[in-house]
Amino acid sequence: MAFKPKQSKNPYGYRNLLAYKKAEEIQAETARACSFFPKAKTVSALADHMNRSARSAKQNISEGWKRNSTKEYYEFLGFAVGSNAELKEDCNDIWNGIYYELTGVKGIMGERGIMGAKPPYSSTSTPSSPYPPSSPSTPFPPSPHFTHLDIEKLKFYPLDKNFPLII
Repeated sequence: MAFKPKQSKNPYGYRNLLAYKKAEEIQAETARACSFFPKAKTVSALADHMNRSARSAKQNISEGWKRNSTKEYYEFLGFAVGSNAELKEDCNDIWNGIYYELTGVKGIMGERGIMGAKPPYSSTSTPSSPYPPSSPSTPFPPSPHFTHLDIEKLKFYPLDKNFPLII
């Protein structure tokens, strides 16, 4: 027989789920990472979206738990997975250097930023060339230590706190 949240004796049983605990941790780490973002309009909007995605994942688990049917519960778990996917893609975009304002920012890409280097751009770049010469898919290669595929292979749980925060 399928699990039905309403039949649970504990109305707050979702708090015991590993998925919920990880969602709480991800929400806290996302808020911490976003606190390092500069106040530029683009990255401020990105930070807001990332925080909302992280919050949504956790909240959908709890809301789904309170629904009347297994079908509704699973739908909300699907929303949580979708919110996590959005957050993951935002982090991948940052790691791949899509948001040049975040390249090399201490605290996000590691303790000293990317390989301890200064960003390869100037905050006073001219409008005609806001980016340094690069490939459109990865404007600023983040680090020779981690590629996108390497990150995909990392163990999700437990979270390794030695990796740069954005990972």
